[in-house]
Amino acid sequence: SSSNSNMKEYRTFHDVQYTKGKRVEWVEWVPNSQDMLVCSYCENQTFTDRLENAGKASTSSILIWSAQDQLQPHANLVSPWEVTIFKFYPSDGKYLVGGLNSGQLAVWKLSDADLGYATREKVQARHDEEKTSTVPSIPHKVLSMIDESHKKAVMGIEWLPAAIEIERRALNEKNKGNEFYRSEEHTSE
Repeated sequence: SSSNSNMKEYRTFHDVQYTKGKRVEWVEWVPNSQDMLVCSYCENQTFTDRLENAGKASTSSILIWSAQDQLQPHANLVSPWEVTIFKFYPSDGKYLVGGLNSGQLAVWKLSDADLGYATREKVQARHDEEKTSTVPSIPHKVLSMIDESHKKAVMGIEWLPAAIEIERRALNEKNKGNEFYRSEEHTSE
């Protein structure tokens, strides 16, 4: 029997160095862009392999792609753990916050060139130099402390309105050690 599908492949973003043997974990468009896409990649492992490697750090990538060049990423955001989710900061799209498999949060600050808003200066390599990747690697600027982070992988990031304030307070003596979060809306009078 043959299967018939009306789906048509439009674009494929693939780079052997960064994406081989990996699966796409999360995808977002670059803010205010129609042809720049950001994807995080994780190792494509079986459940047993994931259990064996749990808790072991390994570098991971978030790749920024341009629809104009599908064979090479525009930039590589380097992470010390797999990035399970990421979001652009709504007030300033140059900041990208990633939730890591370790429970930590990482923040990258991106330039206009990183996001494809401006042309990146091309560096001419000499003929006698070894050919290396021309994809810029961007390290994170901030990484949350692991002791103060989630105990499991970050599975969601949501931005709260500026009027909401969250406080961390201990409950009464009977429930010592338990904590809760309280939300209060502040209105200006």
